This record gives sequence, structure tokens and C-alpha cells, in this order.
Amino acid sequence: MQIKVREGGTDWGWGVVVNVVKKPTAGLGTLPSKGAGYIVDTLLHCSPGPSESGSRPRPCPPRPGEKGEMHVVS
Repeated sequence: MQIKVREGGTDWGWGVVVNVVKKPTAGLGTLPSKGAGYIVDTLLHCSPGPSESGSRPRPCPPRPGEKGEMHVVS
């Protein structure tokens, strides 16, 4: 399934849903929070590679003209 992805003011463009898992309920007597019922793994075009320190940065879309990489983001 192909979807259009936006997170706040960030437009990711198109992505592909690769997996959907229903979150387990928190327990008896708790109210479900809005939008917290499912985890959706999506294949997205991301800015390439780790930072200079070698740690993996939070995924973000590539800048215009930047060559990106495909990653599964939850």
C-alpha cells in the first residue's frame, strides 16, 4: 500500500507500508490515547548515512537534490 506521509511540518512524500501491528492495550481501566492503536512500518526515502560521530540520526527526508537512501521507519 502506498501512502503520503507528513509529520508536523515535514513532508516525506510517498512511502510504502511494509507492516502494521496493533499495540497491546495498556490494561484495565485506562483510556486509549488518540492515534496510539497501531504501529505502522513504512519504507521512506531518507537523508543518507550516520552522522560524523557514527551515531544514527533521527531519520529525515533528503534535501532537494540530495541522493537519499530507502529505510523502514516506524
